[in-house]
Amino acid sequence: MSAAFGLHFGSTSACLAVYKDGKTDVVANDAGDRTTPAVVAYTDHDQTVGLAAKQGIVRNATNTICHVKQVIGKSYKQHEKENSTSGSYAKVINKEDKILYEVDYKEKTLHVSPEEVATKIYKKMMETATSHGDGDIHDCVLTAPRDFSSQQRQILSDCATKAGFNILRVINEPTAALLAYDIGQLDIEEYCNTVVYRLGGVSLDVTVVTCCNGMFRLLSTVTHADIGGDSFNDAIIEYFCGEFKRQWKEDIRGSKRSISKLKVAAERCKHTLSTLPESQCHVDSLYDGIDFNGKISRARFEGLCSGLVQRCLNPLETALKEAGLQKNEINKVILTGGAAKTPVLQSQLQNYFPGAELLNSTPPDEVIAVGAAKQAAILTGNENHESKQNEQETEVECIVSPIQIKLMTDDTATYSTIFPAMMPVPGRRQRKIQLGPQQTSCVLEVFEQRDEENRILIGKVVLRDLPVQSEVLAVFHARREGSIHITCTEKTSGKHADILIEVE
Repeated sequence: MSAAFGLHFGSTSACLAVYKDGKTDVVANDAGDRTTPAVVAYTDHDQTVGLAAKQGIVRNATNTICHVKQVIGKSYKQHEKENSTSGSYAKVINKEDKILYEVDYKEKTLHVSPEEVATKIYKKMMETATSHGDGDIHDCVLTAPRDFSSQQRQILSDCATKAGFNILRVINEPTAALLAYDIGQLDIEEYCNTVVYRLGGVSLDVTVVTCCNGMFRLLSTVTHADIGGDSFNDAIIEYFCGEFKRQWKEDIRGSKRSISKLKVAAERCKHTLSTLPESQCHVDSLYDGIDFNGKISRARFEGLCSGLVQRCLNPLETALKEAGLQKNEINKVILTGGAAKTPVLQSQLQNYFPGAELLNSTPPDEVIAVGAAKQAAILTGNENHESKQNEQETEVECIVSPIQIKLMTDDTATYSTIFPAMMPVPGRRQRKIQLGPQQTSCVLEVFEQRDEENRILIGKVVLRDLPVQSEVLAVFHARREGSIHITCTEKTSGKHADILIEVE
């Protein structure tokens, strides 16, 4: 029986899982690691991907590209607004509002697109899949963040296809996390509210999902791009900078090379402290030929990160409020993302949800890939009969951002929500619009609300030469494929206009 693969491509690392003969496991790469750094580097001689590229950052920082997932499918203007490449070492340039990385390769200046970088990372994962030795067909399910648009998902799919994978589907990362733990799969009548908590290298996501009769409905998603595993690394770096200054009376914070070296060591310490009470740090020639030896205990680390841990908990309240649920209504909490391994964070999450089951038996940085592999098995017919389910979507498609209308009545603007966030589609709504005494036209503007202060105009319907004080009936139809059809009709004259809006 052929294998089915699940591939999670994150901002800092990628993970490949395989489902075969009723079992799901993560495939180790050529270095024996179960995750591969999502890093690409260019040198005078060749291109490197993964661990080799990451290890060369100290010597080759300006030609090293990382965190490429943050800019997939984004324009340069979006990058400037969000500062989404702040973690990348290579220079970012603007070409016709497209993001390009500028690197030196074989003594020439090379401009590389994020899509090219992503393709190279997928090719590295294809090498890992090929090493599994299961023929030439590599059926695969990819994962994407809940807020990725259809365009961004298509880009991921195209890059993976170029690398040699046969893409079956792109599913949401929270959905993959639930599939990894067979939620709603073994017991079709299971009903539970689950929080999928993902703390990755550079961002934090909290998603609330309801499972009912084997179907998943995403109730809310809160994303914070200003905190992640790198924030915990920075806390350790700052501590060791202070220790070095105390020992040698030298401040190394202004040396990029020293900080790069210390960053590698700090990340190792963080991983060690996830399982051991103390970690040693040794860096050869950290600054001005001075070797550095230091150590940090788990207790010290937790003290340094107490503020960070609290910031990691803050989005939970927002996510629950948007989902319309209380703490005691949450049945399960799934941990995903490498930084979610931190013991103090797991302890605080359990305290926050005392009545919920904390699911962390699968390593958090492997959960999403494992769930994707199980979905791939379902789609290829390789699943275990015990967990067999319908081959229909296991998600309820929902509108991501609220859809609002702006009405102009006697020069007064009002906003009204037609489709709230996370409303299942398809859906239908209607609204009656009463014109004023001197009003003979109706202008209905449609907005997508990204946040409390940011609305984007996505469509407009205009009716002119209407009877005074007439009534207009507006009908809104949200379709499953992501479009919204709007029809406005004036009752007396029968005049009407309609528009079709594509919503990402």
